[in-house]
Amino acid sequence: MKRRIAIRIVAESLADPELDVDPGMLGRALADMGIKGAPYSPKEREEAASPDAITKWKEWYEANKATFAAPPTQ
Repeated sequence: MKRRIAIRIVAESLADPELDVDPGMLGRALADMGIKGAPYSPKEREEAASPDAITKWKEWYEANKATFAAPPTQ
């Protein structure tokens, strides 16, 4: 559960225009998580930080965000 939350926070941060963090750092962080089916693996850490890679991360997250959604509260 904590891992899903971390992935969601980092991936959603890619679209935050007010976030004062280099998007490449976020791309590297996502790659380091070794997410099954993600566009980049830990071995591709540096490639995961390029502007093209950030676009791929955003597209991947948009297609897969339901996987990382918060569970319903009871």
